[in-house]
Amino acid sequence: AADDDDDDDATSYTLHHKIHCTPITASLLREIHGIDSRYIVEHQLGHTWTHYEHGSLSCPNKNDFTSSSVSSNNSSSSTNDTTKRNIARITFYDANHCPGAAIVHVVDVSRNKHYVHTGDFRYHKQKFKTYTEIQKSICRRSIDLLYLDTTYSKPRHDFIPQEEAVRLISSQVKELLGGNSCAVEMKKINFFQPRTNGKAMASNIHTSTQGGNQNGKGKGGTGMSQMPQRTLVLLSCYSIGKEKVLWHSAVESNQKIYVNKTKYKMLQCITNHHGDSSGIDSDMSGGVDGSEPPYNDIITKCTTNPKESDLHVIQMGTAGSLFPFFKPNFQQCALYAHQLNKGYQKVVAFLPTGWARGKSSSSNFSSE
Repeated sequence: AADDDDDDDATSYTLHHKIHCTPITASLLREIHGIDSRYIVEHQLGHTWTHYEHGSLSCPNKNDFTSSSVSSNNSSSSTNDTTKRNIARITFYDANHCPGAAIVHVVDVSRNKHYVHTGDFRYHKQKFKTYTEIQKSICRRSIDLLYLDTTYSKPRHDFIPQEEAVRLISSQVKELLGGNSCAVEMKKINFFQPRTNGKAMASNIHTSTQGGNQNGKGKGGTGMSQMPQRTLVLLSCYSIGKEKVLWHSAVESNQKIYVNKTKYKMLQCITNHHGDSSGIDSDMSGGVDGSEPPYNDIITKCTTNPKESDLHVIQMGTAGSLFPFFKPNFQQCALYAHQLNKGYQKVVAFLPTGWARGKSSSSNFSSE
């Protein structure tokens, strides 16, 4: 599986070979991209399987790949001797990236060569200990070629740990949305209460409880400035990825998250294969304290009705362009809130991506 910048429409290609992938990616290929199951072969994370040069597999049934190691002696009878001499043992490991993403370890048996292809991945010390075949290759100093993702390899890309970033976002979402119910109630009171000098009585009542004086002004100025503002929070996401942010923001704010129908269907694919943990239940696998895997029921935290939530998922780039550096789009955020027609007075957008911290962008910059 991949982010938006890698995720082209798979249906636009003519398939001449089978696609070997993790169960989550297989589900996405079938349900989202419409790839015929004949072209998809699923492999569980951490399970080694054998691949022949001409495409024959040691197990004729793709559902038979359950053992941790498959010997070349177990090849199917249809595989000839020439093919047997050109085999590779392949293992997928959790890339700790978006759901379905895998690090690939390949052992070319005929040449006695070891290769590792990381793809987009996030290094994590505990997760790395589970890469048993890679660990063996490292101990033997036998890795011949490493294909390394260098997206954030420059020294200036120095980020806080992912779990800390998720906690920061979810706690801010909780704080921002915490006053919404009060704002709605105050708006109702203001609507039904008689007005004095053009202002609702409820405004003056609210001000007095905050230490203001009798003329409706406190330390912060007018009573209206003290009124709670109804806030819309926007979470920028790729087509897949950022599920940890979504889950913890929903839990902390006690709100469902609005997603469009395509995103909802993608999350269903992830939910249906929660046993394949790639990218979704590593160090932040449970509640905020990592207690238990939450993604089994992430769908229960989502809605496709935009009116049911003040927490909305938007496409990455809606709140601002990312290249060559982050440039916010306040007008687009305001327009999005206006079109919902729910009386929002404040909009806050989060962009949980390293690309929002470009060379010319301040790390303290936020858009509201």
